[in-house]
Amino acid sequence: MVAARAALSAGSFVLRIVAAPDDSPVGSLRTFASIRADLVERPRESMLKIRPEQYEVLAKAQLERFHADAERHLRQYWPAVAAEKGDAGVRAMVEQASRRCDELGIDDEFDVLRYLNLTCALGTDFEVTQPWAAALLCDKERAPRDRMDEATRRALGATERNA
Repeated sequence: MVAARAALSAGSFVLRIVAAPDDSPVGSLRTFASIRADLVERPRESMLKIRPEQYEVLAKAQLERFHADAERHLRQYWPAVAAEKGDAGVRAMVEQASRRCDELGIDDEFDVLRYLNLTCALGTDFEVTQPWAAALLCDKERAPRDRMDEATRRALGATERNA
């Protein structure tokens, strides 16, 4: 995930989250499930070993931040949906979209937000109601960004035809 690659400064150290152990217990976004942190001292490099429990804390904090951002996104750009769902419903929508994207191998925050937009525009069951959606989103032969680009293009076409 792009945000998971950000550098965090702490005095003379920079914490870079660059990769992750495959056995991490984090279950939402796949990128969060594989966070590995390296601590680099300036000007010379040194390594700091991060325990699995620490990976979990870093991943959980990043996921919570993303979910809060996604909830704000939904309230800002889909106010009618947010009002209808209420706070708990908005939170549930974001968590469901996040889990579904993880299943689909979509792990970029931008693409997860686009998936959330599709659920708002076409309904939470759009993968069932739109004949093209399930086959397209489950096509692991295509890159996740390409799948979301095509899904967004088709959804725009579908909403324009219905307008």
